[in-house]
Amino acid sequence: ALTNWDKAIELGPDDDQTAWRAARATSRIRAGQVAEAVAEVAELSKLPNWTAGQWYNFACCYSLASSKVADKQDEYTKRAVELLQQAVQAGFENAALMQQDTDLAALRDREDFRSLLAELEKQAENK
Repeated sequence: ALTNWDKAIELGPDDDQTAWRAARATSRIRAGQVAEAVAEVAELSKLPNWTAGQWYNFACCYSLASSKVADKQDEYTKRAVELLQQAVQAGFENAALMQQDTDLAALRDREDFRSLLAELEKQAENK
């Protein structure tokens, strides 16, 4: 899959390249290219105009990376929660997905993650 993402980014229109790079980061995590994936997400997350879903996917990348690099676990899980907060600010509302998503398993014991999840659930109840 990485070869295909690389080719799409190389040949595709400029307008699509950042979204494809974001998708490639997830593939890199799954292929064990953790440092490359984290570097790509770190660079991409500095750009504006991401959707709630894209912020959520960035968080998933960091969460998955945290389980693969023990000495960066705290740093990566903290960043994952920050990116989830960005997703919520951008309109992400699916508390059930966040609670069940296996990509976010590394965050389950974090107080900031549980607080964010509780906030989302409360918002859903008030609608």
